Amino acid sequence: MEAFLNPVDEGAPQLIAGLALDQFLNRAAVALLGSDQPPDLILTEIEMPDAFQHSLGYDSPAAIWSIEFADMLIGNLLAALDRTDRRDDYVISIASDHGHGAVDTAIFPEAVIPDMLWMTEGASLYVSLTNPGDLEKATERLSDFGVERWNDLHLPEPLRGSIAMFVAPPGHSFEERPVDATGELTALGKPRSISTHGFRPGSRQDDRMFILSGGNIAPQIIEEANANQFAPTLASVLGLSQAPYAALSLLRI
Repeated sequence: MEAFLNPVDEGAPQLIAGLALDQFLNRAAVALLGSDQPPDLILTEIEMPDAFQHSLGYDSPAAIWSIEFADMLIGNLLAALDRTDRRDDYVISIASDHGHGAVDTAIFPEAVIPDMLWMTEGASLYVSLTNPGDLEKATERLSDFGVERWNDLHLPEPLRGSIAMFVAPPGHSFEERPVDATGELTALGKPRSISTHGFRPGSRQDDRMFILSGGNIAPQIIEEANANQFAPTLASVLGLSQAPYAALSLLRI
């Protein structure tokens, strides 16, 4: 890996280095699967489809190619299992952590609510409510840019009422202003990420996908499911208890 770290520091394209690092991780997983003592469970990540979409666009040719590249890396894992006659010993699980959608405008919270504490990820914004009237102030200022307040039911119960969530309108995301930016700070600007996630809950752009294959899992297509069914489904594959989960495993549908 170190062969790629120094060139990145000197300005080599980050995406090219990322592709190399994805391959390093993939080789490690292939080596484990083909070893004399293969593990019962491997967790790994293929990062570059996400980075390509953020930087080059959700449905750009380069982003589509990055998904084909990821498919090739998964093929390497399956080939290793075939070579060692272990294909039937494993269940393959492939999942995306979020979806993607096009963004043409960035909203800079430090220009809209400069006196408040906040954190953002994609088109979702969390604001700390530390003083009386903070909620009303943030809601009023952000609404001028089409930002909608969302509920806090997904937050840990002790934090409800002390943190407010907001979602950006379609085609918008929240971003921190780059530290090296010059010129006047404005509320709106050009986004660094032309595709992102964290859209208004229920948005199709933020749908995820989940594939299970192998073992005695019967082939079927489930068009739509709730995110809280993901964990119990994996638990059922691993033979773990379903007791901690309120939702049903997808394998019981």
